[in-house]
Amino acid sequence: MGAVPYLAPSLFGDDAASNTRLCYFSQIWFKNFLNGGGGPPALDQPHNCFHVIGASQSAAYGGYSWSPYDWSFIMVGGVEALGKTALQTAIMIQDTTIHELGHQYDVNKCSSGGHDSRNAWCATSAANNCGLGGATPELCVMSAVPEGSTDRMDGVSRFCAEDLLLGDPNCPAPTPPNPRDGAIRTDADPQ
Repeated sequence: MGAVPYLAPSLFGDDAASNTRLCYFSQIWFKNFLNGGGGPPALDQPHNCFHVIGASQSAAYGGYSWSPYDWSFIMVGGVEALGKTALQTAIMIQDTTIHELGHQYDVNKCSSGGHDSRNAWCATSAANNCGLGGATPELCVMSAVPEGSTDRMDGVSRFCAEDLLLGDPNCPAPTPPNPRDGAIRTDADPQ
């Protein structure tokens, strides 16, 4: 914490050049793990770890992930700039990190941006509030809520049941008994 400065906002964009820069940053950081320290970093090399990186901020994202390359950038600087309490800031960073790790498992693989507008699995309870005393259902942690939304500060970070067990309803029907693509349990172990 504080030993390495956050990556600059200029590195993040919706273009191939930005993705390539982020891939190289992640792979160079872990070059000794990936290829023994020699030669250029190997891109798109499956392994059993994720590179979670604290970044400055982005006007468009609270976090940014790319599962084929196993990296997630959490816009910690943007959350800190909101001026919330230390507890609210920590909860928002935790919620964003859980959301981005969901992208690492290709949750909602066939949905727009890998996001989910359904409610969290716990919102089916009689209270419909996941135990926090609220009057509205709890959104799935994979919902695309704006950075700074109170939904990222409530301390509830739960997936929708389909995300966990059945897969993305927007993916083609599977051959029974297999789940659809986009379920956490369908992601194969790369090693």
